[in-house]
Amino acid sequence: MRILLWLRNDLRLHDHEPLHRALERQAKIIPLYCFDPRHFGQTAVGFPKTGAYRAKFLIETVADLRRSLQAKGSNLVIRQGKAEEEIPELVKTLDIDAVYWHEEVTQ
Repeated sequence: MRILLWLRNDLRLHDHEPLHRALERQAKIIPLYCFDPRHFGQTAVGFPKTGAYRAKFLIETVADLRRSLQAKGSNLVIRQGKAEEEIPELVKTLDIDAVYWHEEVTQ
């Protein structure tokens, strides 16, 4: 079984429920992070949705996540694009059986 683990806002590994569920299945896990361009545009009133400090923090966090996964013998697939477009493409290309992610209570 091959599971695509879509990492969104919870970028910690030690208490990541979808990761633990995937590990229980003894599946090959392919972690994914998408930089969504919609998060880096401007609000309706012209303010940046993600400021320079937040963007730097996010890039550093994703890099740290990649290093953590590599230390465990894995890696992190990083894509720039809308997750709803990137994920189906990866599912097809990598012959993925399931996609796991945290469901968020937010808009």
